[in-house]
Amino acid sequence: MFGSQFLVCPKISPPTQEQIDYHTATNVTCYLPDGVNWYYYWSGQPIMGQNVTQTIPVGDIEQGVFIREGSVIPLLNYQLGRMSLLEAINDPINLLVYPDMTTRQAVGDLYLDDGQTNNYQQNVRTQVQFQWNNNTMSIVKTIDDSNHYNLASGKFINKAQIFNVLERPVAVINRYWSNMQNQSTVYMTMFHNAEEQSLTLTEFLIPVDQILVYGQPVTLFEIIWE
Repeated sequence: MFGSQFLVCPKISPPTQEQIDYHTATNVTCYLPDGVNWYYYWSGQPIMGQNVTQTIPVGDIEQGVFIREGSVIPLLNYQLGRMSLLEAINDPINLLVYPDMTTRQAVGDLYLDDGQTNNYQQNVRTQVQFQWNNNTMSIVKTIDDSNHYNLASGKFINKAQIFNVLERPVAVINRYWSNMQNQSTVYMTMFHNAEEQSLTLTEFLIPVDQILVYGQPVTLFEIIWE
């Protein structure tokens, strides 16, 4: 386990000559515990947990990485050419949403500081939690600091991917900007991949922590089904 949300099952034996020549998949033996379901990170496909080990084909340039259902994973949506974390530290965020297959809910945390100094000891930091509830994504500040972390105002979410979405929705509403600007409904650009059963949202910018008040959730976007 890597944290509480990632289960890693790496390839630990040398590849065969055929795998080297033809870039074929490698079978890895994984134990994905029963009582919880998982998503294969590279495809977003759900996998049922079982009481026995499973043999799973892992692609040529992949490792066996699985995400626990009910997780929201914020990743840096870094620009090509970045050579270090500090070069990418101000790049935007891509939210990966892996709903619980029963409750359709998911949560995930994001902690931010400047990545270089000890200023976090003077509360120059922020921590938020993303909360997915079937069709709505919300954000709530989870540490009550007296000092506001100014750089979080310029840290934006610009992409979101929701997995295990079986049907294409009618629309996705950007609730953050619709409510913030008190104007007509702001819609988001969406793409539904029927084969992978995923929904991708793009061409938007929502700040991570610009007006958040500790403990008070703010809705970011909402999927409209009919």
